[in-house]
Amino acid sequence: MSGRQKGFTLIELLVVISIIGVLSTIAMTSLNGARIKAKQARIETNFDNFSKAVIVGEQEQNKTLMQITGSGCTRCSGSCTGRDLRNVSTTDSCYTAWASALSKIEAASSGAISGLLTVMARDPWGSPYILDENEGESSSSPCRLDAFSSAGPDGMVSTADDIDFTLPFFLCS
Repeated sequence: MSGRQKGFTLIELLVVISIIGVLSTIAMTSLNGARIKAKQARIETNFDNFSKAVIVGEQEQNKTLMQITGSGCTRCSGSCTGRDLRNVSTTDSCYTAWASALSKIEAASSGAISGLLTVMARDPWGSPYILDENEGESSSSPCRLDAFSSAGPDGMVSTADDIDFTLPFFLCS
């Protein structure tokens, strides 16, 4: 019997641990990238669905978005700026303003659109979406685009990571 024992040296174990660490870092980076892409895809789908719901509501009622929601700036009525909106309570004024706008848009579609609040209550980061109804807002500038936004990953409105979309004109085609 020889004097050598079978097993791994400390160097071999360190090399294997280092390789596992590098591979797990690569896997986590790829996973994070996939999560970001999934959230962006969800937002784009929500914006598309919301835009379609607004168009149906406007055509059914022959009204602008502002006339449907009863607000020239839903984002303003809930004091949504200057604070983190992620996971605010459903009784928070910013959330209730958004939920009210969704309910009115859904009602304006005469049953063609349903379940908006269930699907679009919050963006992928947990914040209510932000709506600014501009079209027809003033007689001096009636053709301003309506804006629909997500506060983005930081949950703060009017920061660099906001994701903004504009809705098509109803009056000013």
